[in-house]
Amino acid sequence: MRTALPQMKRQHNLHTFLLGLGCTIWLPPANGTEWRSIGPVERVGVAAGGVTNNVLTSNKTSATFDGDDGLVDLGTIPANDVLQLQGAFTISVLCTPTLTGDAVQRFVDKSDGGNGANGYALVIGVSNELQMLIGGSTTARGATSLVASRQLLTYINDGIANVALYNGGTTITLASDSWRLAPNVATNMRFGSWNHSTGREFNGDMELVAIHPTRDLTQTELAHAWALAQEF
Repeated sequence: MRTALPQMKRQHNLHTFLLGLGCTIWLPPANGTEWRSIGPVERVGVAAGGVTNNVLTSNKTSATFDGDDGLVDLGTIPANDVLQLQGAFTISVLCTPTLTGDAVQRFVDKSDGGNGANGYALVIGVSNELQMLIGGSTTARGATSLVASRQLLTYINDGIANVALYNGGTTITLASDSWRLAPNVATNMRFGSWNHSTGREFNGDMELVAIHPTRDLTQTELAHAWALAQEF
């Protein structure tokens, strides 16, 4: 398990808190292209295209995605890998979207076709709403549009029957929801884009991607994570 942040002078309380919950986090590097995982899941992402690293403070970085060809490629996720998310799980992204560019934009995508086919995808939809796509269908769609500001956006799945979307510690009202299990199929995984020709590129800044592959975090935990995010 990785417990150090080589690109930082020290580990921020937000990172410590998420790691303590059992999440794995990916952070933009201060230099270079490798987004190294920190936590139980060991998987390196490599930035390509229009991704620019930003050093904001001594312990805070972000990456600007240009909405054209920027992405972080985590490579193929094989069948039965923990990132297949075969039960309860949580995906969170600390980001500042511009809400301009492609009509649909990917935060996290592990699929081989549209609507999270053979996998899953956390996306901004055509009305700037947060959506979670699993196995070719929308499993959660927010009823309201996101705003172009810094936020912690989260999808949780309890592995049984329930799903939810959150902005910080606030529940996002759902326009539709339908629980389903993610397919256990080998596909590529990316942050900021998908693996297909039609443009679905994220436009904005990302500071952190966090995944808990075996548990749905509570609303209280997400509220505390957002409070810590606002301290830096």
